[in-house]
Amino acid sequence: MDRTLPNVEVYASIAEAYAARTRDNPHNALCERPATLALLGDIAGRQVLEVGCGPGHYSAELVARGARLDAFDVNPAFVELTRVRLGADANVFQHDAAAAWGFAASAGYDLVLAALVLDYIEDWGAILGECHRALRPDGVVIASLVHPCAAAEASRSGDYFQREVIEGVWPSYGVTIRCFRRSLSDVFAAFAAGGFAIERLVEPRPVDECRTRYPEKYLGLVRRPGFLCLRARRA
Repeated sequence: MDRTLPNVEVYASIAEAYAARTRDNPHNALCERPATLALLGDIAGRQVLEVGCGPGHYSAELVARGARLDAFDVNPAFVELTRVRLGADANVFQHDAAAAWGFAASAGYDLVLAALVLDYIEDWGAILGECHRALRPDGVVIASLVHPCAAAEASRSGDYFQREVIEGVWPSYGVTIRCFRRSLSDVFAAFAAGGFAIERLVEPRPVDECRTRYPEKYLGLVRRPGFLCLRARRA
C-alpha cells in the first residue's frame, strides 16, 4: 500500500493547539475550509466517509448538515478530540488512510471527504482505489491539498514536475511537517487512473472576514494560490 509520512507524533504533540488555532485561522478556517465545504452540495441523509478527520472541524460541519458520518484519522489524539466533540453523532475511529479499508466491505458511501490528507501519501493509486471501491456508482470524492505552485516553493530539486518530500516549518507550533508534493498534471492523472472524473476545481481565495481580521495574511492568500480543492465523480 501507499507510504504515509510519519507525522503522527508531531501532530499528537500539537493536537490541542492545532484544534484551537485552526478553528478560525486565516489559512484553514477563512480560506481552504469554506471552499472545500462549498463543494459538498446537499448531504442530508447521505452516508459520508471522512478520511483524516483531524480535530473534527469538518466532521462537525458534516453532521450539522445531516450526514450519516464515519470518520477516521491515523492520529489517536485527533480521534479522541473528534469523539469528544461529536459524541454519538458520528462513528469515529483510528485508521491509516494508506492501509486497506477493511471497514468498507461494500460500495456503501455517497461521498468521501479527504481534506488536506492526500499530501501525506506518496502514491495515490491505492487510496483512490479504495475510494472508488467504497463509493456507490454515482459517488463523489471531495479533496483539498496544498496548491502545487505553493508546494513547489519548498522544492529542494527546483524541478516542478518531480514528486518529492518537502518540509514546512510551522513556527507558531514549533514543529516541522513533512509532506509530498506533485505537479498539477500528476493530480489530474492520479484521479483519472483511479476511475474519477473531476467535475470542479477551485483555487480558493480567503473570505472577506479574513481581510478585516488578518489583513497581512489576506494579501498573501488573495494574490497567491495556497490550496487546491476539487470534486470528482466516480466514473
